[in-house]
Amino acid sequence: MTTSTFTRIIATGIALSCALSGCTKQEATGNQEEASQATASAIPHNATQQQESTGSAYLNGYQILPAGTHAVCSTFGETRTVIIGDMPSKNAASFIMDGRGVRALSIADAEDSVEFTEYTVPVQVTHENGILTVSGQAEGTRMLSGKSQLLPMTFVVSVACP
Repeated sequence: MTTSTFTRIIATGIALSCALSGCTKQEATGNQEEASQATASAIPHNATQQQESTGSAYLNGYQILPAGTHAVCSTFGETRTVIIGDMPSKNAASFIMDGRGVRALSIADAEDSVEFTEYTVPVQVTHENGILTVSGQAEGTRMLSGKSQLLPMTFVVSVACP
């Protein structure tokens, strides 16, 4: 994976998290009285929840992010954004999902990468015992000796998110 691909993965995730946090801050400022009356168990539909977590990722059967890798889960309404990996690592994974399924996914290591948007790839999603897993197969790019080749690639991304 090139530095620009990793930077794009992280920048997309950070931009989404900041956008979600900005929405929450703005709404919280305008609705302080209403928010103070809410109970801890009744989180408003439009509130952003962000949680530090851990996760793992596999690409083509190879573990590119081992279990316990730093992750961030952000939820705003029905939209959930997950980022796994830290800079300056070349391996990273992220996805955005909502009520329709996985809207976008990006997973990459030094040689292989898979990226898709707008629900273009059928993805299996499971959520058991607090572990959210996204898996599937999509066309990806393999970089070898400076040349790229399109290949079918499998991916599995798991993260501890509520």
